[in-house]
Amino acid sequence: MKALVLSLLTLITINMPDGKAGAQNVWYVDRDATGSNTGRSWTDAWTSLDSSAWMGWGGVNWTIISGGDSIYVSGGTDSTTYRPPQDNLYSGIRREVAASDVLMTFNETVIVAPAWQSNHNGDVYFVTNNDNTYGIFHLKGVNNVKVTGMNFVDRRTQATTKRNPMIEVYGNNNIIENSLIYNNNITTGVYLEGDSLTLKDNVFEYVEDATAHDWDTDAIGTSSGGNFTIDGNSFYFRNTQVTEAHRDALQLNYADGGTGVINMTVKNNLFIVKEGGWYWNSLIYSSVAYSDANWYIYNNIFVTLETADASAYGALFFYNSEGDDIKAYVFNNTFIMDDPGSGGSTPINIGDTDTLIIKNNLIITDAPISFFLNLDNFVDNGVYYREVDYNAYYEYGGLSGNFYTGEITSMTYAQWTNPANNNNGDIYDAHSLTGNSTAVTFADKYGENKVDYLTTTGRDVGVDLAEEYPDLLEIIPDLRYDILGNPRRGAWDMGALEFQGGPQNGIDVKGKVFLQGPFSSNVMSTSLNQGGYLPDSQPYNSPPWNYNGSESFYSGPGSTMVEWVLVELRSSSNPSQVVARRAAVLKNNGLLLEPNGMEGVFFNNVDPGSYYIAIFHRNHLAIMSSSPVQLSSNSQVYDFTTAMNKAYGQDPMVELGAGKYGMFASDGNGDGIINSPDNDIYLEQRGTMGYKDGDFNLDSGVSVYDINQLWNLNNGAVTQVP
Repeated sequence: MKALVLSLLTLITINMPDGKAGAQNVWYVDRDATGSNTGRSWTDAWTSLDSSAWMGWGGVNWTIISGGDSIYVSGGTDSTTYRPPQDNLYSGIRREVAASDVLMTFNETVIVAPAWQSNHNGDVYFVTNNDNTYGIFHLKGVNNVKVTGMNFVDRRTQATTKRNPMIEVYGNNNIIENSLIYNNNITTGVYLEGDSLTLKDNVFEYVEDATAHDWDTDAIGTSSGGNFTIDGNSFYFRNTQVTEAHRDALQLNYADGGTGVINMTVKNNLFIVKEGGWYWNSLIYSSVAYSDANWYIYNNIFVTLETADASAYGALFFYNSEGDDIKAYVFNNTFIMDDPGSGGSTPINIGDTDTLIIKNNLIITDAPISFFLNLDNFVDNGVYYREVDYNAYYEYGGLSGNFYTGEITSMTYAQWTNPANNNNGDIYDAHSLTGNSTAVTFADKYGENKVDYLTTTGRDVGVDLAEEYPDLLEIIPDLRYDILGNPRRGAWDMGALEFQGGPQNGIDVKGKVFLQGPFSSNVMSTSLNQGGYLPDSQPYNSPPWNYNGSESFYSGPGSTMVEWVLVELRSSSNPSQVVARRAAVLKNNGLLLEPNGMEGVFFNNVDPGSYYIAIFHRNHLAIMSSSPVQLSSNSQVYDFTTAMNKAYGQDPMVELGAGKYGMFASDGNGDGIINSPDNDIYLEQRGTMGYKDGDFNLDSGVSVYDINQLWNLNNGAVTQVP
């Protein structure tokens, strides 16, 4: 049925006089399509994303794509592989342009995603042909494009002459997210060149070295000025043998004579290295010359199980030329080093930096090391601004020997914290903690999930960075949240994870509810999410809800998330009296979630007790529990879906079949009644795609299905919430 709906949408799309299609069209790419290659249906789908001559001109015609469009790529019934047509070429998005052409820029993001329609919803792979293939994927010639949900797999076992990166991302405002990047340790994973480029929520898999070689195999590399965001990714370097390959998770190597500025944001990532190589440098390596750079490094987890040689430098290594304006902010990271190797690697190595702030970091080494901090090679005249404090340093056996080396001298921790020994009389680490690494335990130390690094021995309290540096909030507004999106409260915890041992002075509302529109066979569709239309922030900050909460996904929605809802607690003695409100997310099985994916909705500073639970949605009729529910920090699930009488009022829900009940669809204006104004909203938005109030079934398109199968059936229904 959904495939039919989208076909109908394309039929009513309006073609503009300049040849551009109307906004929010749906287009199709299928390797095996045999039709006319217009992109208008699965039969006539384009056969590749690439529009260049080397693909035989069968690819996407980017000249008719408009901002807000969606391009679905067929994965067949199980999976489909897209390969370069020749060994010295790439697959991917490459608009054929002459040297004098400007990049094509869309006013709204164009989404490129795997298809969700039946017979096309298999996995989509971009794969190399053989050892002589240059690479896998180009994103070039277009701006403001998001590629999501793909699999990029490098099957080469050697590449002695073809060392191009697996993936190359050029242009402006381009994104690769929620994808698998499988690297066979042959080349760099992703090369970035442009402005406002983002890698978000991807998994980088680096397997055992296939063969000995001595060239770069960095996960991400760039030698370009611009704004880059590396957010929410997981990096797994699974090599367990020594290699001569140069390998960093992220390498910036840039020099342009002083005219370029680099803004590099690295946040919410998990880095795990099984063993370092002979020339392995660090997880983040920066070499900047004759250029200005700003580094924002926060909420990351850096784990190195072993480093094989003295040339392995640890987690951060910055080498910057003197005279340039270099700023580095290192906040709330967790560093764990198992065996630093013969060189006694230093976790943090930063030099020639005009501004350096290192706070709220948890640094653990499970073997003795030479130094925790190497802050060497600062500007010759000693003019710089530096703050190092509120960190926790844990070394195997306790701190011993030298702690710091730098532009002054090597120092023990006692000497480092003595202001008389420091340049400018600064006081460093006056509020920091030290101890034995065996005293710190985790949920699953050296595990492969971010939640594994929550400390179980308590928490080390840092400082509220939002109060310390309010100006930074304009640049990095998500500084108030941890790696999982949990809000930081009071005195912030050190490390990437904020302690979440159950809300103090609060309650956890657990519930289950179905929306009629996306419901099918006991689950709800995630089409809005899959299409990239689900907004990052809660949508209830306008009439009729006027809720001003700041809930957001922070690192993007999880794959099973369906839609935002608004949850209200109401007085047990007066069901029309609102006690508290919070935005939450529905999982496809109906469970209420925090935006970070944790089950339940947390209401801080709300006393345990009995409350009515009300659920609102932007185009479904609101419902409320039939009676007050006992709520606490350990509440039981209140399941609206099992019976009509679980909700307040007379016939407050729609029967969905098989004994399940849910919220009526088609209240497009959210006023609590399904009537002609809701039909008017449908008519205004008919034929469009996106996050639309007239999209009553939440499949991301406003079509005849919404009016015929939902509004017509529900017309006249009224919410029972007082």
